[in-house]
Amino acid sequence: MIKRVGVLFLLVALVLAPNAGYADVGKIADTEAQKEIKELKAMFADMQKELQTANKTISSLRNEIATVKAAPSSVVPVTAAVPTAGTGEITCGKGTQKLAIGGYAQFDYHAGDSAGTNTSTVNTFQIRRFYLSIAGNATENVDYKVLLQMPSTTTGGQTVSALDAYATLKNIDVAALMAGDFEGIYNPDARYLNLRIGAQPILFGIEGPESSSKITFIERSVMNLLCEDGHELGLSAFGDFFDKRLSYFVGVFNSGDMNGIGTDTDDNKMVVARLQATPFEGELAGCINT
Repeated sequence: MIKRVGVLFLLVALVLAPNAGYADVGKIADTEAQKEIKELKAMFADMQKELQTANKTISSLRNEIATVKAAPSSVVPVTAAVPTAGTGEITCGKGTQKLAIGGYAQFDYHAGDSAGTNTSTVNTFQIRRFYLSIAGNATENVDYKVLLQMPSTTTGGQTVSALDAYATLKNIDVAALMAGDFEGIYNPDARYLNLRIGAQPILFGIEGPESSSKITFIERSVMNLLCEDGHELGLSAFGDFFDKRLSYFVGVFNSGDMNGIGTDTDDNKMVVARLQATPFEGELAGCINT
């Protein structure tokens, strides 16, 4: 009897013992999970704090950007234009105010044979022309230009002279001018009246007003030299009509050396008038470009 009770007790102990072990293991597992949950909650709280700090930084940066955009910019964008016909130009500016700096030089070589004559010819390279220009506009309807003739072989290689130094009042609305509306004097469509004062090119012939960088040869024609197109100090008015099919130029200038800025030598003045019509545009008779 005693042996049977002992065996039964042993069986009960064997059955209950593993369950007790499992309970202890479960308690340990629950404790570890709670620790991990607490650590994750702490990490999440730290991340929330860092996110709030980042949001504050982003908001501050946005405010700074808005302040910079609203303030007048002291940075002037600069762009380089593509050089054409031997000239280069760099433009910079913002809005309606722009400044362009450019220029060009032309070189040639002189050679000749002076055999049998009393003159001597020296074969030489020379700088035929060397110009620097500064041009821009102060407002939508006021622009300016300064053209400097740099030392070259033609000028003797000694001094810098100003061929052009003028200001132009563009696109003047005559109706607004007559009505005394000086604020409305500028009209982009009023191409028929422009006023220019200062040392400027005299628009007389066809070839003369063209830049020497755009003519076919480095030297101008004999007829152009006879007409004595040049640069002189004075006042002029010019404009065009009918989509540039008809244009005019009229001005009063010093009767000086036709070489830019200079004082007149007498009381006489030079009056220049030009009327140009272009009835055809494009190819004429299949071979002539107008």
